[in-house]
Amino acid sequence: MLLRIKIVVALAICFIGGGGAVAAEPVKIGMITTLSTKAGYLGEEIRDGFRLAIEQGGGKLGGIDVDLLVEDDGRKPERGKEIAERYIKSENVKIITGIVFSNVAMAVVPKVVRDGVFYISPNAGPSQLAGSGCHENYFNVAWQNDNLHEVTGEFVTDQGYSNVYLLAPNYPAGKDSLAGFKRYYKGNISGEVYTKLGQSDYAAELAALRAAKPDAVFFFLPGGMGINFLKQYSQAGLIAEIPVFGP
Repeated sequence: MLLRIKIVVALAICFIGGGGAVAAEPVKIGMITTLSTKAGYLGEEIRDGFRLAIEQGGGKLGGIDVDLLVEDDGRKPERGKEIAERYIKSENVKIITGIVFSNVAMAVVPKVVRDGVFYISPNAGPSQLAGSGCHENYFNVAWQNDNLHEVTGEFVTDQGYSNVYLLAPNYPAGKDSLAGFKRYYKGNISGEVYTKLGQSDYAAELAALRAAKPDAVFFFLPGGMGINFLKQYSQAGLIAEIPVFGP
């Protein structure tokens, strides 16, 4: 993925710099990512990987000097919008990247690209930004949210599971994940539950899941949410009873 990011960023910088002409000043790249909350490690990895690419290029991308600005969105859409607006209006940023969560992406990306700024996604890929909703200034070097889970839906079907319980957070990527799974899963859905984004206690959901008596579970709970869910799933004794599938 790092190579793909370097290629796309380099192309965008060359376009901004006039087809490879040396820029008088470094091109500013604004990174909006999640560095706090229990999911902060995801943003740290994106930030550190991007910094590594710049370091490997001797401070340049596409042969042009770059200046990377980094701010924490706190997994809050409004915070992401505020940072993006300041980057564009006050810092003259021409490229924005870094968003982890799709609810933040949906709050930031549509306006950013309409304002003539490039957005390069290293993670979040809401389906709303693909197809007819795709903009010429939007590039995704990771994935479209629902595509990953289509594969799991087909795999679970092929393995013979006919009654699956679904669980995901109530935000764009969560909805995309279950939509993708259902697109290729051919069996019965015994339950479809959307949890609070950032939730850490799944006792109620696990009780409802057990009562539904599925023969398998599919979940999408990124970051610390997934860690907590799997720990509690195991502690409840469900891991030995009901197979669980995830991304």
